[in-house]
Amino acid sequence: MTEVAYGVHPLQKLKVFHHSPENTHTLLLIHGGAWNDPGNTYNDFMQMADSLMSKRVLVNVLGINYRLTPEIVHPFHLQDLVDGIEFLVREYNIFRILVLGHSVGATMALQLLNYKQILEAGYEQLQEKVDFSITNLKIELDTIFFVDGIYDIADLVAEYGPPYQAFVDRAFVSKKQYAEAVQPSRAKFTNFAFSPKKIIVVQSLQDELLSLRQTHKFMAFLQLLGVPYSSHEEPWGAHEEVYRREELADLVSETLKQIDA
Repeated sequence: MTEVAYGVHPLQKLKVFHHSPENTHTLLLIHGGAWNDPGNTYNDFMQMADSLMSKRVLVNVLGINYRLTPEIVHPFHLQDLVDGIEFLVREYNIFRILVLGHSVGATMALQLLNYKQILEAGYEQLQEKVDFSITNLKIELDTIFFVDGIYDIADLVAEYGPPYQAFVDRAFVSKKQYAEAVQPSRAKFTNFAFSPKKIIVVQSLQDELLSLRQTHKFMAFLQLLGVPYSSHEEPWGAHEEVYRREELADLVSETLKQIDA
């Protein structure tokens, strides 16, 4: 395992759990933590990476860290994800990617599907204007695993009130900005710019921080768009346990086998 920097900030790093130039698949893991918790890092996925390697799954496994609030606000979390992927393309010749995001990592995975529009809107709504250029990612998205995610931030605040409003307000400069930051609540939205071959939505029935409301509304949104998906609502532990579950690693492993079948 090695750590590589894709930027100058200490958190702009990728962890390479496993990599072989011969592998045709790469799994990128995006941690959660409400955009602000330093306790959540790419090391959240140590058990998953070990499990996939023990199963001899032929896949590169990498995790990404990104800068956190309050040092930054949206859209810089997403910008770091895009920059990290661009680094993988440039330095590792990785063009075919599976993504697994947990919690706000799932939010970022969703944002990735329309990253150009979401970055542009996010930058324009900052109180202090910044110069920006948005790269054109030349990647193919095989599969996205959305795990116990947040998909409509405004609805999250409506459901949970002040405690959740507090961390949202730290990560975004306005209600308009966080409404425009995810596709289900965007004022103008047509379809995903990226079209992953497969979308898999996972929700632990024992998650104490997120009810099924976010997941069910997200699946309804996918149905509205006519985007196929599969879903797994399982008793896979608490919010910070689900990504460590062997069952989730099994799901990733089986999905990879189906891609190659």
